[in-house]
Amino acid sequence: MAEANINIPLDLPKVTVLGVEVSERGYVISVESTLKGTRCGRCGRKIQAFHEYNDWVEVRHLPILDRAVYIRYRPKRYKCPYCEGEPTTTQAVTWHTPGSGMTKAYEQ
Repeated sequence: MAEANINIPLDLPKVTVLGVEVSERGYVISVESTLKGTRCGRCGRKIQAFHEYNDWVEVRHLPILDRAVYIRYRPKRYKCPYCEGEPTTTQAVTWHTPGSGMTKAYEQ
């Protein structure tokens, strides 16, 4: 018997799905932001010089088929060529508030 697949929208804008794991606690979906760049936290200019990824962040998301869902992603850091010392700024995604253990949709 062939394996069946279904598509379920996550309603997380500007991400690509890297993988899905199924465990006893639910679905763990790894995603990556498709946004290019961010605004410098010091000068406010648009910056696009990728520096590195932060550590993985895992947050609770809306359930799918009555199972818990966790979203994993690695925030991107960008270097500012305009500021002295070329400081880095972490890219913010619209669907998660930094420091929160859940997506904005799950919070609501």
